[in-house]
Amino acid sequence: MTHYEDAIELISPVAARLLGTRDGKVAGKPNLRAYFQRGLEAYPELHFCLEDVLWGINSIVLYYTNQKGTRTGEFMELSASGKVVRVVALWRTIVPRRWPSLTRLNPLEDAPSQPAEQLWSRT
Repeated sequence: MTHYEDAIELISPVAARLLGTRDGKVAGKPNLRAYFQRGLEAYPELHFCLEDVLWGINSIVLYYTNQKGTRTGEFMELSASGKVVRVVALWRTIVPRRWPSLTRLNPLEDAPSQPAEQLWSRT
Protein backbone atom coordinates (compact mmCIF):
# COMPACT_ATOMS: atom_id res chain seq x y z
CA MET A 1 0.00 0.00 0.00
CA THR A 2 3.03 2.28 0.28
CA HIS A 3 3.02 3.01 -3.46
CA TYR A 4 -0.43 4.66 -3.20
CA GLU A 5 -1.10 8.28 -2.21
CA ASP A 6 -3.37 8.77 0.81
CA ALA A 7 -5.91 10.41 -1.55
CA ILE A 8 -5.90 7.47 -4.00
CA GLU A 9 -8.98 7.05 -6.19
CA LEU A 10 -9.75 3.77 -7.91
CA ILE A 11 -12.55 3.23 -10.44
CA SER A 12 -13.26 -0.35 -11.43
CA PRO A 13 -16.07 -2.55 -12.74
CA VAL A 14 -15.08 -5.10 -10.09
CA ALA A 15 -15.41 -2.46 -7.37
CA ALA A 16 -18.87 -1.59 -8.72
CA ARG A 17 -19.89 -5.23 -8.49
CA LEU A 18 -18.34 -5.98 -5.08
CA LEU A 19 -19.47 -2.73 -3.48
CA GLY A 20 -22.86 -2.54 -5.19
CA THR A 21 -22.27 0.92 -6.63
CA ARG A 22 -22.78 2.16 -10.18
CA ASP A 23 -19.66 4.35 -10.24
CA GLY A 24 -17.25 1.67 -8.96
CA LYS A 25 -15.28 4.34 -7.12
CA VAL A 26 -13.08 3.71 -4.10
CA ALA A 27 -11.56 6.84 -2.50
CA GLY A 28 -8.79 7.02 0.10
CA LYS A 29 -6.17 4.53 1.21
CA PRO A 30 -8.21 3.01 4.10
CA ASN A 31 -11.14 2.35 1.74
CA LEU A 32 -8.80 0.92 -0.90
CA ARG A 33 -7.30 -1.46 1.66
CA ALA A 34 -10.81 -2.57 2.69
CA TYR A 35 -11.79 -3.06 -0.97
CA PHE A 36 -8.67 -5.16 -1.61
CA GLN A 37 -9.50 -7.30 1.45
CA ARG A 38 -13.06 -7.77 0.21
CA GLY A 39 -11.74 -8.75 -3.21
CA LEU A 40 -9.42 -11.35 -1.72
CA GLU A 41 -12.33 -12.80 0.25
CA ALA A 42 -14.59 -12.88 -2.84
CA TYR A 43 -11.87 -14.33 -5.11
CA PRO A 44 -9.60 -16.57 -2.99
CA GLU A 45 -7.82 -17.84 -6.13
CA LEU A 46 -7.03 -14.28 -7.25
CA HIS A 47 -3.86 -14.01 -9.31
CA PHE A 48 -2.57 -12.04 -12.27
CA CYS A 49 -0.37 -12.77 -15.24
CA LEU A 50 1.31 -9.56 -16.40
CA GLU A 51 1.14 -9.28 -20.20
CA ASP A 52 2.52 -5.81 -20.87
CA VAL A 53 3.48 -2.49 -19.29
CA LEU A 54 3.00 0.86 -21.03
CA TRP A 55 4.68 4.03 -19.77
CA GLY A 56 3.56 7.61 -20.28
CA ILE A 57 4.16 10.99 -18.70
CA ASN A 58 3.23 10.58 -15.04
CA SER A 59 1.29 7.44 -15.90
CA ILE A 60 1.58 3.72 -16.43
CA VAL A 61 -0.75 1.04 -17.82
CA LEU A 62 -0.54 -2.54 -16.61
CA TYR A 63 -2.10 -5.06 -18.99
CA TYR A 64 -2.74 -8.46 -17.45
CA THR A 65 -4.94 -11.54 -17.37
CA ASN A 66 -6.65 -12.48 -14.12
CA GLN A 67 -7.52 -15.87 -12.61
CA LYS A 68 -10.68 -16.09 -14.76
CA GLY A 69 -8.76 -15.39 -17.97
CA THR A 70 -10.21 -11.88 -18.27
CA ARG A 71 -7.89 -9.40 -19.95
CA THR A 72 -7.63 -6.24 -17.92
CA GLY A 73 -5.84 -2.92 -18.24
CA GLU A 74 -5.19 -0.60 -15.34
CA PHE A 75 -4.33 3.01 -16.08
CA MET A 76 -2.43 4.50 -13.15
CA GLU A 77 -1.80 8.21 -12.78
CA LEU A 78 1.28 9.08 -10.75
CA SER A 79 1.66 12.06 -8.43
CA ALA A 80 4.68 14.36 -8.37
CA SER A 81 6.16 12.07 -5.69
CA GLY A 82 5.79 9.05 -7.99
CA LYS A 83 2.99 7.40 -6.03
CA VAL A 84 -0.25 6.20 -7.60
CA VAL A 85 -2.98 8.81 -7.14
CA ARG A 86 -5.61 7.43 -9.54
CA VAL A 87 -6.39 4.01 -11.01
CA VAL A 88 -8.93 3.26 -13.73
CA ALA A 89 -9.44 -0.44 -14.41
CA LEU A 90 -10.66 -1.52 -17.83
CA TRP A 91 -11.85 -4.94 -18.92
CA ARG A 92 -11.74 -6.56 -22.30
CA THR A 93 -15.42 -7.10 -22.67
CA ILE A 94 -18.24 -7.71 -25.06
CA VAL A 95 -20.06 -4.60 -26.25
CA PRO A 96 -23.88 -4.80 -26.31
CA ARG A 97 -25.35 -4.49 -29.82
CA ARG A 98 -27.88 -1.96 -28.63
CA TRP A 99 -25.14 0.28 -27.26
CA PRO A 100 -24.54 3.19 -29.66
CA SER A 101 -21.93 5.23 -27.77
CA LEU A 102 -19.10 4.85 -25.27
CA THR A 103 -20.89 6.95 -22.66
CA ARG A 104 -23.68 4.43 -22.18
CA LEU A 105 -21.74 1.25 -21.31
CA ASN A 106 -22.65 -0.22 -17.95
CA PRO A 107 -20.40 -3.15 -16.98
CA LEU A 108 -23.00 -4.35 -14.48
CA GLU A 109 -25.57 -5.16 -17.19
CA ASP A 110 -25.69 -8.46 -19.00
CA ALA A 111 -26.80 -8.17 -22.60
CA PRO A 112 -26.58 -10.13 -25.85
CA SER A 113 -23.48 -8.75 -27.42
CA GLN A 114 -20.66 -8.95 -29.90
CA PRO A 115 -16.88 -8.53 -29.61
CA ALA A 116 -15.76 -4.90 -29.55
CA GLU A 117 -13.53 -5.51 -32.60
CA GLN A 118 -16.61 -6.26 -34.70
CA LEU A 119 -18.39 -3.13 -33.50
CA TRP A 120 -15.45 -0.83 -34.22
CA SER A 121 -14.70 -2.38 -37.62
CA ARG A 122 -18.06 -1.26 -38.99
CA THR A 123 -18.00 1.73 -41.33
